[in-house]
Amino acid sequence: MKILKYLQKNLVYMLPIAIVIGIIAGNSINTSFLKSFILPFTFLMIYPQMVNLNLAKLFEKPNTKLKVASIVLNFIVIPLIAFGLGRIFFANSHLDAVGLFLIALLPTGSMTLAFTGLTKGNLPAAIRISVFSLLTASFLAPLYLYQFMGEVIEINFLLITKKILLVILLPLILGVITRYFVIKKTGQKDYKEKFGQKMGSVSVIGVLGMVFSVMAMKAEFIVDNPTKILFYIIPLLFFYGLNYTISTIIGKMFFNRKDALALVFGTSLRHLAIALAVAVTSFGEVGFRMAIIISIAFVFQIKIGAWYTKFVHKIF
Repeated sequence: MKILKYLQKNLVYMLPIAIVIGIIAGNSINTSFLKSFILPFTFLMIYPQMVNLNLAKLFEKPNTKLKVASIVLNFIVIPLIAFGLGRIFFANSHLDAVGLFLIALLPTGSMTLAFTGLTKGNLPAAIRISVFSLLTASFLAPLYLYQFMGEVIEINFLLITKKILLVILLPLILGVITRYFVIKKTGQKDYKEKFGQKMGSVSVIGVLGMVFSVMAMKAEFIVDNPTKILFYIIPLLFFYGLNYTISTIIGKMFFNRKDALALVFGTSLRHLAIALAVAVTSFGEVGFRMAIIISIAFVFQIKIGAWYTKFVHKIF
């Protein structure tokens, strides 16, 4: 367990290591066997996060203005930003454009709650945004993909819908059941201090395993196109930079500090684990190409979020 906590605490450094080792491994040995690990890694990434997601918060009285703002940002503004950046930077690389668009379609994750709590934002509101956005995305994402990306890549609407529901709803249902019985047995306090923290650490194995697998299986492409991989940095910086800037401006204009922080982290951060899982399970072999930019986004998302927390006291 100490090793898991160490990996979780140093994830921003472990991810580049997993990327490099994956590329080296993929160029040294036949890594096709890693395909059989995709579903286990997917489950390890998402299920632990779902266990710690408190659905009861969804039924508490929400701040309607905050909820509307999060919906507009998560399902209108940010997808349009990603679509526009894809058109600008990936006009001749449709798979990368779809990968970036997938990032935009799946909002919030465990980091949303972590950063909101760290900066003393409105954590219950952040949880409500996370749960509602996740459930909404499971139904809207296939429609958005079909509508916006159907011209550049073949979209099997029914298959993608099935995969997204499987990747989101099945772990969510299992997570709710697990949470209920563990709390019933141990109590809320022991659950949070013992079981909940341990489950959060377990998901790190899935994330690192999936990133390693994607890089290993596309190592030949990465080695043949090193400048293309570096080129991902620019649209990702624009993507996260615009997300944080827009959500911060809206937060400062319309909300108090705590609600504003819940809005910023509930919209700027994306659920990259689910985006990665959807890419590699829904699009066959080409999904691994889409997954490269999503894997690299993990590093940026953690680092930019950490930088933002350092300036929160000056921003608000």
